Amino acid sequence: MTRAPVLLMAVLLSACATVPEDRNAAPLLDPTLVEMTARLPGDYTTVLTRSERLDGQHPLLMNIEPQPGSGPDRLEFLMTQLDHGGSPRMFVLAIEATADQQSPEGYFAPLDSAGQVHRQCELQFSLQREGFSASTNPDTCRFGEGNQSTGLLKEIAFDGNHLVIGDRLVNLSTGEPLADDQIHAFSPVRAFSGWAGRREGDGWHRSTPFELHSGDDQIDLVDAAGMSLGMSVNLHLHDPGRDQDPILRMTVSDSDSGEVIAQGWADPDAESLGIALPDIQIGLQRLE
Repeated sequence: MTRAPVLLMAVLLSACATVPEDRNAAPLLDPTLVEMTARLPGDYTTVLTRSERLDGQHPLLMNIEPQPGSGPDRLEFLMTQLDHGGSPRMFVLAIEATADQQSPEGYFAPLDSAGQVHRQCELQFSLQREGFSASTNPDTCRFGEGNQSTGLLKEIAFDGNHLVIGDRLVNLSTGEPLADDQIHAFSPVRAFSGWAGRREGDGWHRSTPFELHSGDDQIDLVDAAGMSLGMSVNLHLHDPGRDQDPILRMTVSDSDSGEVIAQGWADPDAESLGIALPDIQIGLQRLE
């Protein structure tokens, strides 16, 4: 059977870019790819819907950082994925130029607890106007032996801002999926500095300055003496559904009961976000 792609790459990445062919030149990564992958390192988070949060789910966090020793014909990144309450999972993503100057190649490899590679899967890349897509071949990216052998179709897409990673386990005897596809769309994590105050009588009880990031971060507000203001602030990206873009949501809750006191919304790339009520004022300013 023909294997359908795990991800809708055409939605995220469109309009293929061409790479000029020069067979006499030394193998170098395409300048567009080098420029684009300079934007790849950073922190990312998956975006949850309201129902997923009510079910107690937590977003996945992804950190991507360049590895030393990468040259003009090779880029290598360490990817660390963290699930709340789980152990970190680490991977290496490598992108290499090819001698014929066509689309780059590379591999994707999980690391064990000691940071060692035991098995790697080749990736075939496709350069796009603003990013790339890459995928493994489940016929060669396989695990197990004999009739127990399982193929992995992994697809990675980056549009210069958002990262999507999809996995499909394939029964190599039948070509059928062994489980539901796992698709995770990651958005950049933004960091903010904050201030807050709560009215008490004729004055204001002010918190110490604090920092929050948009990867489901939360802090209990305290003053300079360490006394609680009686409220906590959570910052996360929220999926409103119906194919709408994610929004940045700040939630202020009572520290003891967890009851929501106030909420504020903004665009994920907003420079600032705040709540102004008669008895509560909170302001966030994005850090660069």
